[in-house]
Amino acid sequence: MKSIPLVWDLVRQFKRHCKLMGWWVSPYEDIIYANGEYHNFICAKKVHPKTFRAIAFNQRYPVRESDRFYRLVDISYMAWIFQEKPTGDIFAILSEDEDIRKHTAIYDFSDAYSERAICIKVNETKSIVFQEFERFLRDEYCLNLINRLPLLQM
Repeated sequence: MKSIPLVWDLVRQFKRHCKLMGWWVSPYEDIIYANGEYHNFICAKKVHPKTFRAIAFNQRYPVRESDRFYRLVDISYMAWIFQEKPTGDIFAILSEDEDIRKHTAIYDFSDAYSERAICIKVNETKSIVFQEFERFLRDEYCLNLINRLPLLQM
């Protein structure tokens, strides 16, 4: 089994994979355009719940086209890639709002660096890019992806 790179490097490798599939890949951001939709990857160690909410509910995102020019695009799907376990508040936001789960995925890699090589995911999106990302993780790194919304502690 290959050792799993840090999430930033993992997304960079996946972007190269997407280019080989013929999808447009932003050279500046972690955005992939496939089948008429933009798919955004956000890598983080930790994020405050208010920041998560503000970004997750905002579908407009600036995409850099050159050193000087940006344009706003509508992001269809957003994946948060966490290197450390996200707070329960983030999962609470997901559990409370079914609509956000249709366009936002979470990948918790905090256990992926152990011998178990497990990644907890919450992905109810229809994103072909995220489906390919999961296939990439299984095929390249033998990562076991478990789709579940963690139980919230009251």
